[in-house]
Amino acid sequence: MKSFSRYVGQTETILQRVIAGELQPWKRSTAPVLNGQPWGELRRVTNLESLRRDGAFFTSGRLARMAIQLPARFPSSGLVGFDPACGAGDLLLMIARHLSQRETLTETLDYWSRHLAGLDKFPQFIRLAKIRLALLALHLGARPIVRKSFDLSRYFSEIKCGDGLNTTGEFRRANFIALNPPFFLTTATPNCTWATGRITAAAQFMEHAVLNASEGSHLVGILPEVLRTGTSYGRWRAVVEEHTRKGDVRHLGLFDNNADVHVFVLSATKTTSKDHKAIDWWRRQRNRPQRTVGDFFEVHVGPVVPHRHRRVGPVRPYIHARSATPWKRINELEETRKFRGTTFRGPFVVIRRTSRPEDRHRAVATLIASREEISVENHLIICRPTRGTIAECKKLLTRLRQTETDNFLNERIRCRHLTVSSIREIPIPAFE
Repeated sequence: MKSFSRYVGQTETILQRVIAGELQPWKRSTAPVLNGQPWGELRRVTNLESLRRDGAFFTSGRLARMAIQLPARFPSSGLVGFDPACGAGDLLLMIARHLSQRETLTETLDYWSRHLAGLDKFPQFIRLAKIRLALLALHLGARPIVRKSFDLSRYFSEIKCGDGLNTTGEFRRANFIALNPPFFLTTATPNCTWATGRITAAAQFMEHAVLNASEGSHLVGILPEVLRTGTSYGRWRAVVEEHTRKGDVRHLGLFDNNADVHVFVLSATKTTSKDHKAIDWWRRQRNRPQRTVGDFFEVHVGPVVPHRHRRVGPVRPYIHARSATPWKRINELEETRKFRGTTFRGPFVVIRRTSRPEDRHRAVATLIASREEISVENHLIICRPTRGTIAECKKLLTRLRQTETDNFLNERIRCRHLTVSSIREIPIPAFE
């Protein structure tokens, strides 16, 4: 972070020059600081592995604008915004745009300081967040008048170094909580009621925010897609629903090209009342009852984990993602493998688990017509027809290739891997 600290120092020097009237035209030269330059600089001087380990991915202006949509009931005079993982302050900047301005820079910063709070474990990020808030005030029209030399440390005392998971007071004082928490995997804490083992840190951050927010406060979280649709996060979703009302979910697309993660925004209001409704995590077709893949097929994940299972046991025909030619019928498998676990006798359909919304087809499938006992890799999802006919498999292949299926899966799951439940829920016409 030392190289990034130099950038922060240079940015503060620019701020001081603007205030002193030494930099003209100052708006053009400082606009990049408010619009993505800090993230580009951090990415330039820090390797991607370190960024992922620390969860140090700044929110882009695009995501901040899409996420921060304050309810009409929030007058700026009563707004108290808090970001428990604020980074360089992108979400705080968007909240500040909803606050009123005063005539001078110092008056504006005095006012904003009473309405903004944030935490981050990196002091460089905290310093930069304050610099950017001061530049934003100038861009919005505050006059750069100061009585003495400008000292940024006098302002934003509640934007400081800290761990958002180890505080409760800031959550309770705020009435608008916005967060883009880190996405790295961590171990669930002992007091976690819905999971054990490895989970995404974003789940813990959002749960902590929901549990510690005050009644009636509004929460907005930019979260990874796995929380919206992942089977292992079903209990997390239940916890969120139990403590909120008016929950709403919106797709935001890719976080950015470096993170390579699809994200969504969760907006909700904290409640301690039992009168709350389930959140519509994904839009279901409600016009008429529909039959689904699960009504006609047994759906499983392939049991062979190549790097884990030793090559022992009977020699079986073997199918894996690379050998499953898309949209073809395979009558005989050439590749074999020793495997002692569960096997499957054809006919059945295999679907590649790796899948992205950007792909031409979300559920890329292959028909396996062989009647032998087959070992199937775990990067494939198996759909075995309950009637055991090739005709059913052919109809499923046709359905999976249709636009309706792509549209359904793009709403149902935007993670990089399809799940058994998402495949079971694909609408499919009844077989005659």
